Amino acid sequence: MKVTSSRLIEQKKPVLKQLLDRLLQTYSYASILMTDSKGKQYTISKQGISITENMFVELGYVAKVYDGESYGEYAFSHIDENEIDTIAEEVKNHVMPWAKKLPDDMKVKQYPEIPDEAYHFEKSTDYEVLPEELGDEEIVKRLGAVREKAMAQDEKIVEIKTACVYQIYHKLFLSPNKDMTQNVMWTNGMIMGLIPKGEEMKMAFDSCSGCGGMEILDDMETKIPPLVQKLNDLATSEPITPGEYDCICAPDVTGMIVHEAFGHGVEMDMFVKKRALAEKYMPNGTCGVLCFGPKGGRDGAMRFTNGLKMVAIVTHVADARSCVLHPASHTHRQLNDQQLIEAGVLPDLIRLSVGIEDVNDIIADLDQALANV
Repeated sequence: MKVTSSRLIEQKKPVLKQLLDRLLQTYSYASILMTDSKGKQYTISKQGISITENMFVELGYVAKVYDGESYGEYAFSHIDENEIDTIAEEVKNHVMPWAKKLPDDMKVKQYPEIPDEAYHFEKSTDYEVLPEELGDEEIVKRLGAVREKAMAQDEKIVEIKTACVYQIYHKLFLSPNKDMTQNVMWTNGMIMGLIPKGEEMKMAFDSCSGCGGMEILDDMETKIPPLVQKLNDLATSEPITPGEYDCICAPDVTGMIVHEAFGHGVEMDMFVKKRALAEKYMPNGTCGVLCFGPKGGRDGAMRFTNGLKMVAIVTHVADARSCVLHPASHTHRQLNDQQLIEAGVLPDLIRLSVGIEDVNDIIADLDQALANV
């Protein structure tokens, strides 16, 4: 079966089209997005039964307009015919004039108008069991049965918690040439267990999710055997013997491990070359970290980073991507220039972590950014 459309969207669509026409009297482009959703979360544990509204449920509207230079968005939660002019005036008087309130030394970046080719879209996802037809009582009964079945698998298990959450959301998007409607039901099931290991408690978790309805409760039963196996494995597990181990990682995974463990380029080199077999599997080199200061001091450094197009501005190093950081305007932005110097961080310092992109692309991006200094 297909998820049916929202009656509220069908009711409000003619009014939203009137608002769109009204906005297009002032702006070269306008669009409206409406969202209408509902859902619940069911949880069963030793503490009892809980039925609550899904935290991601929402109902509202967003109007987007373009004035030839920049975009503005206005969100609202209610509309009828006598509110159309009021909303249009709010957009005109309070949303779009924001650029005129900027300091004199700041300029508004100009953006091109969004292409608006004609397109009509109306799609719905499939489901087998509608949550509202199954009912709260039956859903709780089924979840409870999954919990009891899991508890009965091993007497050492001290707790099993089961949960299921669903959301049915409907979206409508209108622009001068687009009319798109989406109706989706999404469901997630979760089962979590606790088992003692000495004085510790070990936890294992498994889940299933996807577009569909409460047929997911059948899938949850299939998660019981692997969950029980995970719990028993944890209960009998032994700590890793301290020592040195070789590991082979993809560059992006290696970068993440090193950032979490060290966060510095020197350790990155040491870790990758000595532990991740980089010399054997990456003979052309590994990630390098460079530090430099462009001309123009702090302002020059900021012009350099703002001019980059490919190299990412992030706080970490050892990523697969090439990354830069200007500490004076990011991680140490709370310090003035004198405090920066006392902390050993020059106001113009740029830290560059070289990634795995083509070297010519990296150099080209750095060259064009340095031209802005």
